[in-house]
Amino acid sequence: GLVLLVIGCPCALGIATPIAFITAASRAAREGLLVRDPAAFELLGIARTIVFDKTGTLTAGRPSVASIEPEAGWSEETVIGIAAEAEHGIEHPIARAIVAAAGEPDTSGGGTRDGRRAWAMDDHGREIVVQTDDGGVSDTATRLRVSIDGRTIGRIALEDRERPEAAAVIEALRSRGLNVLLATGDARGPARHLARTLGIRADEIFAHYSPEQKLELVRRSVGPVVFVGDGINDAPAMA
Repeated sequence: GLVLLVIGCPCALGIATPIAFITAASRAAREGLLVRDPAAFELLGIARTIVFDKTGTLTAGRPSVASIEPEAGWSEETVIGIAAEAEHGIEHPIARAIVAAAGEPDTSGGGTRDGRRAWAMDDHGREIVVQTDDGGVSDTATRLRVSIDGRTIGRIALEDRERPEAAAVIEALRSRGLNVLLATGDARGPARHLARTLGIRADEIFAHYSPEQKLELVRRSVGPVVFVGDGINDAPAMA
């Protein structure tokens, strides 16, 4: 049996293991997955919890501006233009949607985004902040509040569609006994709307989460844990 095989040809088993890893990594690459550590394949087989990011992971990652609501004294063009200054130069679906709607801003600088908000200093030394604005649990759009030096000048609503295969993937994971969680920097309304569409329960939704909070969620969940994300904001949880 196996004992005789190990005694008779131990080198063959030593060669077979890396070949299996290489074959799996090659297959994953053809599916668009890059694997840094082959040991991840072993952990996948015993994973207990899968944590999904929302934007660009369970959704198509191509949000578009649905509406702009300026405060009194401000125009739609000004609000979206100022928001674009904070989102300029950021590789994130929300940032790309804002800049696409406004056009390239007339600034040499760039903003910073941590998942829930983006910020930058404009040419006049004012702080521009674009952050998630919770429009309520019934709000299905991603709403952003735009402010200058702490003063709100308007709100922007974005809409994104779920990936067509997302519901089937989550159902398949559940059928294998895995826990499925949704962790997003987005507000509760759009997070719950997407979750209902995909069959994720209310107690499995973690909205308004920063990258650090996503990391803590991974640490306290039943492990081993797999985190599925698409952006630099998910890097701490995926490390």
